[in-house]
Amino acid sequence: MAATPSAREWIGELETLPAHALAAPTIPMESTIWNLTQAARRSLPALTRVPTRRGWIVLRAQPMTGQEENSAVAVTIQPATGTELLSAMAVWHGLTPKERTVVDHVLEGLATKQIARRLELSPHTVNDHFKSIYRKIGVSAREELITRLLA
Repeated sequence: MAATPSAREWIGELETLPAHALAAPTIPMESTIWNLTQAARRSLPALTRVPTRRGWIVLRAQPMTGQEENSAVAVTIQPATGTELLSAMAVWHGLTPKERTVVDHVLEGLATKQIARRLELSPHTVNDHFKSIYRKIGVSAREELITRLLA
């Protein structure tokens, strides 16, 4: 129904994104937005992440307040933060649930010994998880991991 100038810029960029840049099988943007709005109308979490030439964006949908059921839905478009991409990145890189938990604790700023205590593991086991995470994500140190995930 309406869009801000910045939203129109994002939409224009999405329309010109080459199909091979999206994960196969490709889903038209109209279908993505339709599914998002339908989820919002059913009070489900309505969020999706989409790649663009300028980086990843997050689309969120919420029913407009004061509107009749199944009517207007607002969709917002914003650049995605690393934490919003973390669950998707974990899947893309094949992180196990335990590795994902280790990464979550790293992003909280915990040291290896603190992570080991929280997860009831030895520090050696936590370091083994780090080695696997680094290999899967293609980094060689904790600082590089944090930068990659939060950039």
